[in-house]
Amino acid sequence: MDITETGIVHNDILQQIEHLRLMDDVLMVKCFEDNPECTELLLQLIIKKSSFRVDQVKAMWYGSSAGLDILATNNGGWSYKIRVFRDDTADRKQKKGTELFQAEFSAAQTGIDQNVAGYYAVYIIEHGIARKPIDHSEILIDSVGENGWCGFGVDTFYVNCDRKNRSPLGQLMYDFSCTDPSYMNYSQLADRVRYFKGNRQGVQEICEMLEQKRQRTQK
Repeated sequence: MDITETGIVHNDILQQIEHLRLMDDVLMVKCFEDNPECTELLLQLIIKKSSFRVDQVKAMWYGSSAGLDILATNNGGWSYKIRVFRDDTADRKQKKGTELFQAEFSAAQTGIDQNVAGYYAVYIIEHGIARKPIDHSEILIDSVGENGWCGFGVDTFYVNCDRKNRSPLGQLMYDFSCTDPSYMNYSQLADRVRYFKGNRQGVQEICEMLEQKRQRTQK
């Protein structure tokens, strides 16, 4: 990545970082990774699970796309696995949430994942697609249950980032499209974006993530 030995980031990289949004996978992952508070907000607004306590949030690569690998627990002590990805191809091909959990379904055959009560996949779509809306705002445009291997199911959510209104989810989608944290609705998200765009260490972390994506894209 365009960084000198002294750790100074070149202007073209700084400009690239300045224009990043939460919709861009590298910034989304860095903002939510290892941050249960922000991740719980995300789950509450999209999956409507206010009872989820986030235990772990890690980066996950699926090809050249980066996403979130989340482990959460509900009030009853049951564990859930959630994966969140940007989806910029949904208008051409509907992705299936089961694709993100193939390893888990294989592990379930050996009993490794017996304590996981459910799986959720979330695709945040940059440009809306023609699917039947399931709420009046047309933000949450589809929610389907899919059967995976061994009888395990995945609840898959498709969120339309094109739709922005004053509803809580609409404000979240606005924040996902915003390049300036000063105009974001949710302060905890704005603080994270501000750190990765304005703090030297935060900028360095984003540069490392951009380099990982570059290498994976070239493979």
